[in-house]
Amino acid sequence: MGVGVSQNMRGTVANNIYMTVLKETFAEMRAASQITPRHQEWFNGEVRGSAPPQGNSLEQTVAKAVAERMVTVFRELGDRKHTEFSQKMDRFRHQMRKGVEAGLIHGHLSHGVCRFGEVIEKTRTGYETVRFFVTNGDIELITDQQRYVKLLDNTRDKIMYYGVAQTFDRFGNFVGFNYDRGEDGVMFLTEDKQEALFNIAAISTNRTPEFFRSIAVPTQQKPQAAAAPRF
Repeated sequence: MGVGVSQNMRGTVANNIYMTVLKETFAEMRAASQITPRHQEWFNGEVRGSAPPQGNSLEQTVAKAVAERMVTVFRELGDRKHTEFSQKMDRFRHQMRKGVEAGLIHGHLSHGVCRFGEVIEKTRTGYETVRFFVTNGDIELITDQQRYVKLLDNTRDKIMYYGVAQTFDRFGNFVGFNYDRGEDGVMFLTEDKQEALFNIAAISTNRTPEFFRSIAVPTQQKPQAAAAPRF
């Protein structure tokens, strides 16, 4: 079963992260060696797709360089997101740990995912976790598949946040998704950063998202200091 968010304006918004990385990579390679004119369109992003053609050593080299740079960009993004969310929760006793690990969505150079935090509970047989991620993709999560992140639109950026409940054995090996939590192990999936904060804060403090929503908008009876963290 998949958990998705409806998409709109398909194909009308450029993938800015990927295009920036592509042009920076090309600039570095062009400075290091002479690039033949027949590659100019691909480097400028005029030939779009999930990956460059695979029959040419130059394009393979560029693809590898782009992938490495994309992973670095997403690792830096994850580091910033951990800082951003943890600072917003500082007034509460939260259990979110930093855990930054980045990669590309399978089959795509243009979109990546980074884990930036997690809540870990030790059990008799292993560990129950909820991990928090950020991506630049319009995605669906299908947790009964090995590659559970499905990109719905590879032509545009869409910053999204999600949390998944996963089980690991006592050696740290992945066992599977905890289908007893959330919707088939998906705790939340949203493009709304404030809503992501409510869910992350709830999971990290053993409260509910409704609790944080209820105190997010101060009323005359509730002083400003009691408000929930906001972006």
